[in-house]
Amino acid sequence: MPFFNSERFIAEAIESVVHQTFASWELILVDDGSSDGSTAIAKTFAANHSDRIRYLQHPDHQNRGTPTSRNLGIAHAFGEYIANLDHDDVWTRTKLEEQVAVLDSHPTVAMTFGPMILWGSWEDGASSRSDVLQAFTFPTNTLFHPPDYVPLLLTGKNDPHGYLIRRNAVDGVGGYVDNVGFCGDWALYIKIALRHEIYVAGFPNYYYRQHSGQMCRLLRQAGGWHSEFLPFLNWLRKYLGDTGCRHRRVMRAFAAATRRNRLNRWLEASSRRARQMFGLRPNA
Repeated sequence: MPFFNSERFIAEAIESVVHQTFASWELILVDDGSSDGSTAIAKTFAANHSDRIRYLQHPDHQNRGTPTSRNLGIAHAFGEYIANLDHDDVWTRTKLEEQVAVLDSHPTVAMTFGPMILWGSWEDGASSRSDVLQAFTFPTNTLFHPPDYVPLLLTGKNDPHGYLIRRNAVDGVGGYVDNVGFCGDWALYIKIALRHEIYVAGFPNYYYRQHSGQMCRLLRQAGGWHSEFLPFLNWLRKYLGDTGCRHRRVMRAFAAATRRNRLNRWLEASSRRARQMFGLRPNA
């Protein structure tokens, strides 16, 4: 769990790991240069659960970004499987138990996940009706052979959250990718999906908290959401070339994603210019 200035949410995220029904887990908290109270919270959990929870930070308490922080945590992990939890989200109590069972029963599968819950009811007084179950463009409880999940991911409609991946698969593809904007996860998914089987289960186990401080929401409000995908698409073009990928459906999906992104960036730029012309706020 990498974290940065998350004193509002980090304790609840950690507690959702501590209360897992699956007993054999370790939690590595990677401080990405926090300047608020989240550092003290993380250190307290690590001290109180020293046999299960460890605290790490970059040299000189630097901010190095989420992919680098995740790779640091993985480098210090002992487990056979790797799971990620963002510092403002939570797991269901049976998350690890259910997903370990999937990978144990499918020895050729490298990665599994299910639909996430877009969690709006966490705020006091909010109705559970504000929670939305992620809808994929394909049936769940489905096994995908490589590289069949790549085109589905590149539609932008099938983003995995709450995944569990075999450690040897993560190591085999070189871990998370830095310098691709906020798409470090997507780069890892691509590398896994090009080489390994993926099983998408039908049960939700990840609560994706909806709040005003989310990076994706802030980028959308500022009109920079689609621009953030450009470093990832540039990386992917080079990666497909370097690996010699010529799979027809992958290349078609990449071309379509590039065209969509070009159009969406143009629309974003046009919207920004219009707001500036009329003196409107970024989210107006």
